This record gives sequence, C-alpha cells and structure tokens, in this order.
Amino acid sequence: MRKLLALVLLLCALCGAAAADDFGQSYIEFQTLYAENINFINQNTGRFLLPLDFSGEFDSEGERIYVISSGALSVEIKLDDLAEQIAYCHIALTAPADMSYGDSKHNDFTVSGYHSYALLMAMSKAETAFDRYKLVEEVNAGIAENAGLYETQVGDYRLKCLSANGTATMRFENELLMGTGLEAETESADVEITVHE
Repeated sequence: MRKLLALVLLLCALCGAAAADDFGQSYIEFQTLYAENINFINQNTGRFLLPLDFSGEFDSEGERIYVISSGALSVEIKLDDLAEQIAYCHIALTAPADMSYGDSKHNDFTVSGYHSYALLMAMSKAETAFDRYKLVEEVNAGIAENAGLYETQVGDYRLKCLSANGTATMRFENELLMGTGLEAETESADVEITVHE
C-alpha cells in the first residue's frame, strides 16, 4: 500500500511540474518573441533595430534579476524559483525633459519606445506579432481613457500601467510565481505608446 501511495504522489508531482511549464511566460520564449517583435517593427517602420541584450545582476535582496538599461528605457525581469518562468517584468520608458524633435535625445527616446513595444508584446502568448501588437494598442487606449492608469489581465499576469511625470511604466506580475506577493512601487508616464513612422 505504501508503494502504491508513493507512486501516486510521484505521478501527481510529475503532472504538477508538467503543468507548471505552461504557467506564465518562460524567459526563453520571451526572448524569442522579443526578437520576432523587433523584426515585425522593423518591417512596419523601415528601421533596422536589433534586440537589446539583458544583463544578469542581483537585486537588493541578493536575488538574480535580468535588466536592460539603455537611454530612455529600463527593464527588470525576475524569474521564479526554478529560474525558468517570468515572475515579474517591469518596463519603464522615460522621456528626457529637455529633448527636442529630431535631436539625439528624441531619437534615443523613439528607439527606446520601439523596444518597449516589442518587450510589452513579448509577454503576450498570441501566435503572431501582428496579434501581439494588439496589446500595445490596448494599453495605449487604456492609458488615454483612464487618466494615465490602466490595469488588465494578460495570460497569467496582472498588467499595471501608470502614466505620470514623463514616464510610462508597465509591470507584469504573477504573484504565484513571485511567491511573496511583492507589490511594485512604480512611478509612471505621460508617454503615448504608439508606433510612429
């Protein structure tokens, strides 16, 4: 009887692990979709952007995070305890206060904006980049219609978007994968998230 019980428990554990593979967005899949989304944006804007590289760092708690810090764009991703699925993804796009149309700061902001779209889209499990781009349109409309605050569910993640003081902040959270119910402290944006030629 004990052997049978042990076998049943083992099978349940294996089924649970298999189900977890489909829960949330894997970091590997996220990177693949990000690259596909950059290609989609290039095709639709005539640009020649390349995906940005994430660097591995440690947060104030000593836990591994993956970050991009490039001009107007900053991104932070924390993985689950198995270092496979994304627990949270925080994207911030900040408009330089003294930029002028056509100057280097404006150009950097525009490029950073395209990358923020591609990263936002990479959290969607929609099959095509065209379908994933609908999330950008939804967020843009939501921010405009709700005085800079928009929340929605994207797959297994709660997405919180804030807009204030020239910074657009988009944060995906999966509390089960985070394990702590950590709440984000975010400052955000008067930046419209739309693709411009």
